Amino acid sequence: MCVLHAAHEGMIRERGLGLKHFDAVAGHLVAAMKELGVAEDMINEAANVVMSTRPLFDPARYT
Repeated sequence: MCVLHAAHEGMIRERGLGLKHFDAVAGHLVAAMKELGVAEDMINEAANVVMSTRPLFDPARYT
């Protein structure tokens, strides 16, 4: 089990954390990076890394 999975599993199982929450946080990250003037290629690289963890936040994974 990865650290990210272990850190969030309880919130996913017991408090309803899910993909809509993940998407909101990822969107805020990208928006903040754009606002700070981060180069588009760096934003894309960061977004790709973040999006690779998205399946961990799918509540269907925990049923």
